[in-house]
Amino acid sequence: MHRSAELVIALVLAPAVLAAAATGCTFLIAFDDVPVEAGVLDDASGDGFEAAVADAGEEANTDTGQTPFPPPCDPTFPVGAVDCNGQKLATCAKNPVFTSYPPAGDRANDLVVCSAGSKATCVRHCPSGCAPMPTGFPDQCDDCAGRPDGFYCGRDLRGSAPETYDVAVQCLDGGTVRGSICGTNKCASVCPRDGGPFPSCCVP
Repeated sequence: MHRSAELVIALVLAPAVLAAAATGCTFLIAFDDVPVEAGVLDDASGDGFEAAVADAGEEANTDTGQTPFPPPCDPTFPVGAVDCNGQKLATCAKNPVFTSYPPAGDRANDLVVCSAGSKATCVRHCPSGCAPMPTGFPDQCDDCAGRPDGFYCGRDLRGSAPETYDVAVQCLDGGTVRGSICGTNKCASVCPRDGGPFPSCCVP
């Protein structure tokens, strides 16, 4: 009985289906009526989505398009030709401790990294010159370019080694003039004294 009824319905609907197909019409099914199997659709606000957003943010933060400062070591520089003569700290190439220097180098701007060995291990080409620090402290690439004249704690200058964090560096006309040793935790980034020097100064 049921099979006969289904056959009759099919025969009745067949012409309508063919006519609809010929005219480009389609039968629409409400998606509310279609059951969703568990696990097929993921919640966009779930942990997986948040992790993907976080990963994308980290990737964006690693590529800022800015030139690194200080610049990386020059892998093509012949460091084996630079004799450190006992130096164990980063030293400006213009220091007379380097009795000779490769012609490809730039004594005015290069920063030579020396280790316990007799030869240099790295040479950085500082974009604004190399800044000598007080004796016993590592030299560094000059970061005074673009800064107002004044004194700056080493910790506030890019590329400073931890040893120079409490050295007050004087910037004048876009270059380092000298560095004054303040003592451990004795360089104030914001000078508390009336009359300065500013913006930083050594404190008792």
